[in-house]
Amino acid sequence: MTITLASDTLPKGVAATETPPSLRCRVRPLVLLSRLALGGAERVTVSFARELRGRGCSVAVTTVSSHAELTLARELDSAGIVRHDLAARRLAEPTTIMRYLALLQRESVDVVHAHGQDAWILAGMARAVSRIPLVLTRHVIDEPTETWRQRVRARCALAAARRCDALVAVSSATADRLSQLAGVPRSEIHVIRNGTQLERFDRPELASRRTEIRSALGVGDAPLVLALAALREGKGHDVLIDALPILHQRIPRARLVLAGSGSCEQQLRRQAAPYGTAVLFLGARTDVPELLAGADLVVLPSFSEALPTALIEAAAAGRPVVATRVGGTPEVVHHGRTGLLVPPGDARALAEAISDVLSAPDWARRLGHAARRLAQARFSLGGQIDRT
Repeated sequence: MTITLASDTLPKGVAATETPPSLRCRVRPLVLLSRLALGGAERVTVSFARELRGRGCSVAVTTVSSHAELTLARELDSAGIVRHDLAARRLAEPTTIMRYLALLQRESVDVVHAHGQDAWILAGMARAVSRIPLVLTRHVIDEPTETWRQRVRARCALAAARRCDALVAVSSATADRLSQLAGVPRSEIHVIRNGTQLERFDRPELASRRTEIRSALGVGDAPLVLALAALREGKGHDVLIDALPILHQRIPRARLVLAGSGSCEQQLRRQAAPYGTAVLFLGARTDVPELLAGADLVVLPSFSEALPTALIEAAAAGRPVVATRVGGTPEVVHHGRTGLLVPPGDARALAEAISDVLSAPDWARRLGHAARRLAQARFSLGGQIDRT
């Protein structure tokens, strides 16, 4: 089959030429996840498995650790997807590998598709004695390496990259970095960008509920800047809060809405306390389409990103974006066409870009429309499935 791929830089008249016609799955895959956490990579992978199941594919999902976020677990269960848990305490334990190998044999698996560091390490070790082909997908630019344990785990994951049968990266930036770290030729890494269920975010009824959604958030008609990201190190929420006084010089009524939870939440709440109701913490949310429908602009001030799911979803919802020029973000946000890109860690540049978009509603709408066209061309879940 010949597949025509879209170029990396889409012109203004974006055409959806990236994916071939939908293919029916003819193999029995096992999707292996490190854990079922409520993160971007996990949400994308669960949607991936559900789409496979919808195409009649007999797919099973296995987690290495027993941590399971109930929302994602219910999604798999409702789709009729068999879910296994290895409940591993230590990856190096022989019993963990034995349970995994027995599962592969019992389920008559044709191919393993692993996501996440623990999944990579376990699947890589097992591949030495298993004949089942292994596909690895890289969802991060870099793994943590602050401690010796983290450095060992990062090296083990990279070793797995050198013994798998196919290596996938979710963005060109991720592929470039993985090639450098693992010593794998760049030409051997497939770039398959994550997709999303576009129809979840582009629904007429969401637009009609905009006033209701904003009222429930308590923001009224104030300009609403939405940040969709876990509240953890590296996401730049502290820079965003630092940008608020500068933003208020031009847009005094602007509100920041942070949707997410994580280890930095209490620290960020203390930082935001002087601004009162100008900063709203929502915690982890599953109603992302509704939040996007109520927002005027989406912001992601990260210091590192492989391919941010939040920005793909923002594009699908037709929302303009202000984000940092890091990693794979420029592959989602085309500067000046679908949003604005600023340097990481620069609160003033971030505030000025946000105020520029909020001050020009017509331009903001054009940016959002262009973002939606880009999402339809490049970031559909069906396209991701076909290419995989």
